[in-house]
Parts: sequence; C-alpha cells; structure tokens
Amino acid sequence: MENQNNNGNFLDIAVLIGAIVYFVTPIDLIPDVTPIGFVDDTALLTMAFNSAKSLFSSSDIAKANEKAAKLLGDHFDPEKAAKMAQQIIASRKK
Repeated sequence: MENQNNNGNFLDIAVLIGAIVYFVTPIDLIPDVTPIGFVDDTALLTMAFNSAKSLFSSSDIAKANEKAAKLLGDHFDPEKAAKMAQQIIASRKK
C-alpha cells in the first residue's frame, strides 16, 4: 500500500514540475503574446496544483504561512492564508 502512495506522490510531483516547466517555456498551445495567451498556462497550473494537494499536510501549510509572513511582512494576509489552508484541507475530505 505504501508503494502506491509513493507512486502517487511521484506522479503528483512530476505533473506539478511539468506544469511549471510549461509555464516558463516560450512554446505554448496559445502563444503568451496574444490577449488570452495565459489561459492555457493558468488552466494547466490550476489542475496541477489541485492534483498535488495531497502532497501537503496541515503542518506543511502552517510552516509555509510562517515563512511567508517573515518574508512578506505587512504584505502577508494571515486570515486569507488560513482560509485557503482550510479550503485545501476540506477538499481532501471529499
């Protein structure tokens, strides 16, 4: 059973890395210079992040929020981050 979980994690990581690579490369399905150029990039990144939700635990999210607060200072909204974390955790329960 653990092997399936590791394979799932590997696949989620591979999909996420692939989506990021697609986002930064100039070759796209819809060229970025067009008015709707980032639609394909945004859709792919959204799907990749949604599939990778299982990679992050509640403690991972809390640590990320702490680091973001240190880095961003006044620009970090902890209430918004907490709501996003709750949404991620709730979506796992579905």
